[in-house]
Parts: sequence; C-alpha cells; structure tokens
Amino acid sequence: MLFSHRVLGTWSGKVTRYLALTEFMRDKMIAGGLPADRVVVKPNSVEETGLGLGEGNHFLFVGRLSPEKGVDVLLAAWRLLRARIEAETPLGLSRRLRIVGTGPMEMQLRAMAVGWPEVEFLGHLPACAVREEIGRAAAVILPSIWYEGLSRVMTEAFSKGTPVIASAIGPIGRAVKHGENGQLFRVGDAVDLADTLERFPAAGAELSQLRAGARADFERQYESEVVYKRLMEIYKGAIAEVRGGAGARRARETGAAH
Repeated sequence: MLFSHRVLGTWSGKVTRYLALTEFMRDKMIAGGLPADRVVVKPNSVEETGLGLGEGNHFLFVGRLSPEKGVDVLLAAWRLLRARIEAETPLGLSRRLRIVGTGPMEMQLRAMAVGWPEVEFLGHLPACAVREEIGRAAAVILPSIWYEGLSRVMTEAFSKGTPVIASAIGPIGRAVKHGENGQLFRVGDAVDLADTLERFPAAGAELSQLRAGARADFERQYESEVVYKRLMEIYKGAIAEVRGGAGARRARETGAAH
C-alpha cells in the first residue's frame, strides 16, 4: 500500500499537511520520504486537572508491563539502589516505588521484587485514580527502551507539576530536559538509573525548580487551548494553500483559453 501510493504520488501531491506529535517524529517522517514543508508538529493535549502536591515521596511507573517499557531495567536499578542504601543505613530506603499497570511481564516483575516491601504493584487503575497517583508522586519514571510516540503519562505528569525521570531515547528523550522538568538516564542502563534515583532531590529548591519546569512545559505545549489554537493555525494554513493553488490553476486555465 505504501509503495503503491508513493508511485501514485499520493504522499507528495494529495496530502496538504502531515501532523507529527513531536519534532523527533517529524524528523523520522521526513527521513521516511514525506515532504518536509508539509510536516508540522502538533502534540496531543491532556485534560487540565490541577496541580499535584507531590506529597507522596515515592516514585511512580504507569504503563503496560511489557518488554519495551523497560520496567525490568527499573527494578534492576532499584535492586542496586536498595543494596547501596542498606549498606549505609539500617533503616533502608525512605522512598517507595509504586507500579501501575498490567501486562505479560507482570509475574516476572513481581518475582523480581519479592521481599521488597517498599515496592507496590497496584494493577490496573481507572484514569482518575492514575491522575491522583501522578499528582502525589515525587517523580514519574519512564524507563522505555523503545521509541514512544508522545507519552500521555509524561504530559499528564507535566500537567500535575510532577517531574519525569526518563530514558534518553526518542521523543521522551527530547521532551524531558535534564535539570529543567526532570532528569534523563542512558537507555537500558540500570546503573545510571540507580544513580539518578539516588541523586533525585527529596525537597528544597532543586525539586521546586523541576516541578515548576514541568508545569511550565505543560502550559506552553500541551494545555488544551494551546493545542487547539495550534491545530486551527494548521487548518488555516492548509486551506489557504489549497485555495491559492486552485486560484493559480484557474488563472492558468483562463490564460490558456484566451
């Protein structure tokens, strides 16, 4: 199908605008052969549900428990973190890890965390409860080892003012700005993730800065009114281009008739 439409010129001549969710996706679409002047960025929006307080003092993962999400990398990092902290203090970890979601790796992941009372598997939760969890968390962790499109969990975290700790890969690796709205670690690297979790601020000015940066990114890029205005601008530009092209064709046809 793709080859046939490439030969027919559908992609270059029949589509006025292509919408990419991120700059990373736009780059990939252009590399795949779509005309650069027709590919524009328009992210998805998320519902405004108000700022969270981040009072839970825990890290949070939300998503499908499947290989591409990198939850096994997260738990491997947690094992390293536990060993470091337990070697330093008999009290062990002061922070907890909460995991929301189900999937084919659930039993394997639960087995990895046996004997870790600070790690909780919450299973599937309704959307409103997920938003509450995100708002209470100190940070949301996105340890994906594959490209995401535009992570809804990330944008919901930003809406709550919750920083994101993410793999430096694909769209999330660009959307999360280290030290501004979250922190990045090397994709698939449990040691680097453990280092990142250990250094993540528990309170104070640094944490406040990350929370403010996350919320500012939401208001600038993902708030519904901002996204709506961007979509209307794209429609107007596409309509103007089509009308302009139709006018030019009519002028050429009229000139040929004379």
